[in-house]
Amino acid sequence: MCIGRELSSALATDSSFVQRHPGEDPNNLQRVSLDFELQKGRTPLVNRVWSAVQLGKKPSPLLALLAQTDFRVVVTTNYDTHFEDSMAVCAGKSPFVSYYSSHLLLAST
Repeated sequence: MCIGRELSSALATDSSFVQRHPGEDPNNLQRVSLDFELQKGRTPLVNRVWSAVQLGKKPSPLLALLAQTDFRVVVTTNYDTHFEDSMAVCAGKSPFVSYYSSHLLLAST
């Protein structure tokens, strides 16, 4: 299971964080991920996070239980789709999923 410290360390290695920021903590995920994004770009960062939290992973038993509850609306900040997967597999539900994208165009009035 990937945890924040492991992901931070991997990002720090790939972006040469320690060499460019001696004395900074390579396990500080917030700082390292910002640095990684500035060095490599947003898309590579998103891909690395997705790979760490989604690829080859499956929902936990707790998510299976939550998926079977009768919530009308669920709001998350997750980077993965484990809850949605649990809703489909464990509860036979088809959730409506929406997300923010800064690339959306706003209609002018």
